[in-house]
Order: sequence, then structure tokens, then C-alpha cells
Amino acid sequence: MATGLPDWFSRVQAEMLFLFLDLSDVPADYVGSALKGVRVNAAESGLEFASLAHTLASHTTKAHAELTNVTSDQHHAENHYTRHEAGGADEISVEGLLGLLADPQTPKEDLIGEGHINIFSWNYDSVGQGAWTNALDPYMFCNGRAYNSSNANGDNISWKVYLAKGAYTLRVATLTDLASAIVDFDIDGVEVASFDLYSNPRVDNVIFTKTGIVIAASGLKTLRMRADGHNDSSIGWYAYFSVLALWRTV
Repeated sequence: MATGLPDWFSRVQAEMLFLFLDLSDVPADYVGSALKGVRVNAAESGLEFASLAHTLASHTTKAHAELTNVTSDQHHAENHYTRHEAGGADEISVEGLLGLLADPQTPKEDLIGEGHINIFSWNYDSVGQGAWTNALDPYMFCNGRAYNSSNANGDNISWKVYLAKGAYTLRVATLTDLASAIVDFDIDGVEVASFDLYSNPRVDNVIFTKTGIVIAASGLKTLRMRADGHNDSSIGWYAYFSVLALWRTV
């Protein structure tokens, strides 16, 4: 304590040694008040410790314009990826926008895959039954045709094709004659089209079309062509084609 000074100075010095908690209008101690701040209590009769946590919910007015020095984005939780992308609750679509996106994008399932496939006679993927031959034929589209030289019911060949989800049209360029089969087309084991290739006399470059073939899910599919019986007037089970086409319509 200072000595030799005026009495008033001693009193001021003594009062300065009071602790904050010695005041009559403040909390009695600091217990349980870690990281809290001081504010005037609701009764406006003293001070109290209170949490410094500040949320939008604590505001009576929650409009962006009423938040002092707070931008429209700062009060949102930073979870924009989960909310605005990848199937979030507030997904943002960039469909139809011009320009390039900054980040690589994962396309939706129904926007990927093939929309138009042409298959020629020489490029089948696998033989399920029978012997299949490619032959030059100047009367056919592309000057050629594939057919089952084994001439047996059930002869079939397959192709692996990637088809996007949607509706498709199948078109077959073939020939008809008196020894031809009824030809079925399957996708993943499900029949989607059937054409009777019988005629007498032979007719070249016949076009068969099947519309409304539905692909429920995008993926690699097995397209199969098979001889499935024949017309009562036919004498064989030949299955011919020169070109197949599949294109998406929806």
C-alpha cells in the first residue's frame, strides 16, 4: 500500500483492488461459466454470464437484410454439396446452361449410354446355337447377309450392347423366302420383337420394324436373334439379316 500520500488516493487504490465478483450486481463466482460472456440480465438489474453462441434462431427477425454485417450465405451451414448436389434436398440443375462447369459432373443415369446403334452382319458377339455364315449378296443392303447355315430351329446369335434407359425402336433389314423361320429378338432374355421371314417367292431388302421397346435401366444388355419356329408354309428355319438398328425415341 502506498504511504505518505493523501488519504483520498489510498481510498481509491483500495477500491481498485476489489474483484469483479465482489460487486453486488454480478454472479457470485465463475463456476460453470467457461467461455461465456457478460451481459445485462433480462430484468436490467445486474450482469450475468451467458453463452456467446449466436444462431439465426436467436434473432427475432431472420431476414437476410436484417442481419447486420452478415451476408446472405454466411448464416447458412456450409453443407452446400449435400443440399444442392448428389440428390440433395435442394438440388440445383445446370441442364440447359451454356459454358463449362468448373468441376467434373456425374451425368444422370437416363442421360448416358447409347442412343443409336447399327449392327452389321459380320460383327456378332457370340453364337448360342448353330453355325452362322456371312455371305456376299449384291441384292442386299451393304452387299451382304448373315444367316444360320445349320438351318435349325433355335439357332441364335447375340450381341453385347449398351442401352440407356428409355424407349427404343428396332429395325431389321433382311430377306424373306420359302425356307425362312420366324425370327425373335430378345433383350436380356425377354422377347421384344418377332418377325415372320417367310415368303414365296424370295423378296430382298425387306424392312421389319418394332417400336416401343422399353429399357427400364441403363446398362450393358444382351441382344439376341433366334429362329423360333416357322410359318406353316415354310420348309426351313433360316434366319437372315444384313443390318440391325436400335435407336432411342424417349
